[in-house]
Amino acid sequence: MRTDARTEARLEERRRSHSRLISPLTRRILTVNMIALGILVGGLLYLGQYEDGLVEAELDALKTQGEIFAGAIGQGAVGTGADGSQALLPEVSR
Repeated sequence: MRTDARTEARLEERRRSHSRLISPLTRRILTVNMIALGILVGGLLYLGQYEDGLVEAELDALKTQGEIFAGAIGQGAVGTGADGSQALLPEVSR
């Protein structure tokens, strides 16, 4: 009987030690850290999409500016001859 009591006590002690491998405080700390990590990853994903949108808007603006400059240069660099023909003026187009 005594050995059974000792064995039972050892088993009970092992059960307690296994259940206490991760204390409640450790679980809370890990949970808070995992939430913070999730927020960080979510923010990085959102910023990546936002940055892509900004780059696309900037490229559209540059394309529009290029079209405006090309039109202005094209209008100013074309001369009309005496017979009504149009020709590119090399001095102006440079």
